[in-house]
Amino acid sequence: MRTACSVMIRSAAAFAVLATFVAIGGCGDGSSTPPAPGGAGRPAPGGSAYLASRPIQSVNGKIDLGAVNLCEEKLVRIERIRNQSGETLEILGYASNCGCLDAKLIGSQTLAPGEEREVKLTVNPAGSGVRSIAVEFASAAGFAGVMRVDYSINRGAVVSPERVAVHAGDREAVIDIDVFANDGAPLKVLSIDPPIGTILPPEGPMGKVALSSFEAARFVESAEGRAHRGFRAGPNGTPASLNVDIVTDSATCPVATVTLTFAP
Repeated sequence: MRTACSVMIRSAAAFAVLATFVAIGGCGDGSSTPPAPGGAGRPAPGGSAYLASRPIQSVNGKIDLGAVNLCEEKLVRIERIRNQSGETLEILGYASNCGCLDAKLIGSQTLAPGEEREVKLTVNPAGSGVRSIAVEFASAAGFAGVMRVDYSINRGAVVSPERVAVHAGDREAVIDIDVFANDGAPLKVLSIDPPIGTILPPEGPMGKVALSSFEAARFVESAEGRAHRGFRAGPNGTPASLNVDIVTDSATCPVATVTLTFAP
């Protein structure tokens, strides 16, 4: 799972506030609640009463995007936030706490009392399971509010690990890859593109693949490898990465990709 956060920051103060709340929430969760300052009678940051008191609120409450198809490059949805306070508020920064969801505020970042703004949400499908993402907003006064976005990925083929570093000293390494269906259905591996590995006997409903770091290194140094759609070169022209497609018999999203990165 990717953990990089999508961030738009305009001030050091806003960065500090958002960094705190992103750290509290974690990537794609945001459910942790720190101890309440001042005793049990005061709602803790992260609690529903505290969040409901913040000036920035999602107009439609929690956003449920439902099941997201891995075969779709991106899912885009426009939602709205509202300044529920009685004062004009400037949003100095905002961030999604997971790289799987990008958020972009549309229009002015200054909202009059009761004024609304659109937020463009873009899902970058990857991985599996249920996601609960927090898009957090900050003003000069601190944490200003959050938009919660839920969705699930429950179909298609998935690989584990999704990314593997191949070091110069690991030229003879064998990289074991598990291939499974998001919904738990039996799955069969049909082919590997480019063919730099071996399809192993399945383990129950899960497929198995062994990739060869030696074959991968030799492939990216060849003319065929450098012309392959999955090849990426670094700034100095040396191989940087190779996307390896594992093709399965999954009825939905049959292809899962392993990214090999080449390190000194």
